[in-house]
Amino acid sequence: MEDIEYSPSLSPLNVSFTQGNNNKNEVSPIKHVLIICINGFSIPTDRTISSLKNINKLMKTGTYTRSCRSVYPTEALPNLASFMFSADPIFTGINSDKYDPYHSGIISSEGIGSHYPNLFSVIRCNLKNSLLDDSTILLDSSEIKSEITSGKNNSNNNDAASISDSWKCGVFMSYGMNNNSVTGVVNIGSNADNFDKLMIPNEYVDIISKGKDDKETIESVKSFIRNEELINDDKHSVIFVSLENSNREGCHSGFSKKYWEQLEITDELIGQLIEEYKEIWNNTFCIIMSDHGRNMNGKDYGKLSMEELITPLIFNGPGIEEGHQLYTSPISIIDIAPTIIYSLCMSSPIQWRGRVIKEVFDEEDGWMYTEELGKNQDIVKKFRILAPKKNYQKVVKYSISAIIIISIFIIEILILLLWFFMKSERENIHSEL
Repeated sequence: MEDIEYSPSLSPLNVSFTQGNNNKNEVSPIKHVLIICINGFSIPTDRTISSLKNINKLMKTGTYTRSCRSVYPTEALPNLASFMFSADPIFTGINSDKYDPYHSGIISSEGIGSHYPNLFSVIRCNLKNSLLDDSTILLDSSEIKSEITSGKNNSNNNDAASISDSWKCGVFMSYGMNNNSVTGVVNIGSNADNFDKLMIPNEYVDIISKGKDDKETIESVKSFIRNEELINDDKHSVIFVSLENSNREGCHSGFSKKYWEQLEITDELIGQLIEEYKEIWNNTFCIIMSDHGRNMNGKDYGKLSMEELITPLIFNGPGIEEGHQLYTSPISIIDIAPTIIYSLCMSSPIQWRGRVIKEVFDEEDGWMYTEELGKNQDIVKKFRILAPKKNYQKVVKYSISAIIIISIFIIEILILLLWFFMKSERENIHSEL
């Protein structure tokens, strides 16, 4: 593989994402989004990833954290759903790898059989909404497709069809070493099987590909890029790739030499995919993520431990700070999709529970509470601007009421004093007489 420069310095650094994402005239420098999920990717605290050359380079030339939090249970399907739907299992209803939408203990907040807004459906709705007036109701992607098919509003439909042709969305899943059967571990099935359970309608994506292993999956992505001619200037894409081989090896041998060797193979495959993106890399937002971590010995997951909850997360692309590690900001897997939507200058639905990780774009995002700030009154005085704004109408109202009450009290005291004075004067007069 050639030595590709991943540095965001080749892209416009003066790009600002702070302007409201509701502005239709706002144009993002990002045309392509590449999300690579390395399933069960976990880095022990005493381990470096210097041997993973491509991942390490993406980290050094991008923004990253080693402590992105998954959701519980730390299994593939609940976390895949939480990433795709930007919500916890209590909202999605997907709380197990054995999830069945019609026999689940938790009902999705959207209702039984309804589709929770996912990354791809939100993108499609934003694209359609860009053609509509502000007063027009935002249509669901299924309504968009039916309107185009029925031939209504030809001018808008032609524009919508043109936008649909220029935006390509794909999901590429790896079954991961099926010939290496693993018994006695969580999730014997693969994420490729699990993805079907998410029930994402086909109209939201152009392709859902399932490879027998990571290599075949990467080859499918490369073929899709070539066939759809994504390197053309008018093309946009959002591609999600799930790689399973290293996860299977980890379930089989834990944090062994074989596991790290398999990760190096995965890293090389990622390098090959980046090579395919080299002509459009300066307009590509690349994310390396994982669905969950692993336990202490690396052979298991699905339980509640810090090792299983914590995963690495890397962002690389235009306008992203180089070599920056997010130490203090709390980051969850549910924050990834809103951050992607924000990078495209689109808006997120209210059903999404995640936040935009604005620090990725070197932007301030509110203030960070600390215990010292909460307890130290001297510090609080310096940060009075952070306090909620007072309702001045209520303040004036209560102040006037207080003044009136105090005035009445003072008048009553004066009257009482006057009465005592007059009484004493009368007594003096009577005594003189």
